[in-house]
Amino acid sequence: MSFMVSNRLYWIAALLVACGAGLVSYCYLGRINQVEWVVMATADIPSRTRIERSMVAYRAVPVSAAHPLAVKDLEEAVGRYSTHELFSGEQVIESRLSMKGKSHRYTADISENHRAVIIPLKPGDGVGGSVRAGDLLDVIMACDDKLVGQPFVRTIAWKIRVLDVLREAGGSLGNRQNDGQAIAMLLEVSPQDAERILFAMQYGTVFFSVNGYGSESQATPGVSADNIFVLPTGTEQDQ
Repeated sequence: MSFMVSNRLYWIAALLVACGAGLVSYCYLGRINQVEWVVMATADIPSRTRIERSMVAYRAVPVSAAHPLAVKDLEEAVGRYSTHELFSGEQVIESRLSMKGKSHRYTADISENHRAVIIPLKPGDGVGGSVRAGDLLDVIMACDDKLVGQPFVRTIAWKIRVLDVLREAGGSLGNRQNDGQAIAMLLEVSPQDAERILFAMQYGTVFFSVNGYGSESQATPGVSADNIFVLPTGTEQDQ
């Protein structure tokens, strides 16, 4: 009798082990067969390139092969910029894209062979709180007699594009709705203009004037004590 009971328990235990093994195998194989839809590059995408819809597509990959940081929504990738080179067939990873929002796009927005520099502002710099992203500025340098022998004022750079404005009272780059005082500007400049502006800031005082729509660059001889009262060419003196 005891032998029969032991034999029955043995077969029950064996059956339970077999069922357990089968369940584990079923879950494992089921996971292998499961897929997850991710965004994948359909062409080689160089670094610092704007992601267009034609460059990416949804692709199904096994769950076990899906990267935990893979972008799952196509709209989350289109319009952003690659911060690393992406290869065709590669899953688009969140960390390889520029941050969301316009305030983080400047490195991709800068024109070829140009740079971005941050210029601190004071209330008397000539633009106050009126300057906005997209404005074109002329840069004016004023210096005393220590630099050139006499006080001198001259425009040193023309049509410098404002990428964005930093404002006080909680404002930040990209925040154009804040009404706080402008305290710095992010400007797009050529390497030569960057040198001119930084030299002027170091050895003189810098002011800015805003270009109107359609205005043309106009080089001037500058103003000093020698010509402050000389009328520009073509100007008629009021009688």
